[in-house]
Amino acid sequence: MTVSPALDLRFREAALAEGVLDLAYDIADTPTGPLFVGVTDCGLARISFDPDPAAELERIAELAGPRVLRSTRAGDRSTRGPASTSTAGATRSTSRSTCAA
Repeated sequence: MTVSPALDLRFREAALAEGVLDLAYDIADTPTGPLFVGVTDCGLARISFDPDPAAELERIAELAGPRVLRSTRAGDRSTRGPASTSTAGATRSTSRSTCAA
């Protein structure tokens, strides 16, 4: 089964908007090479020039939790405040740990 780029983008944007990710990341092209940037609701979690994105994803999942997804809007997360959302009257944390004060 092949997923269209439009559907893939809708899925990623919905996951980010609903706050169900432990961490959003993107890889930015820079003059020095690809830059991995991982962001949680608490702010910047990881930044690296690691040449192996798969290894970086394993490290970040151990740090933040398994719900990691690439998003071109990853930087938007750091402006939303602490990671908690309310669903059907139940409050749940969208991150493995709470933000430090």
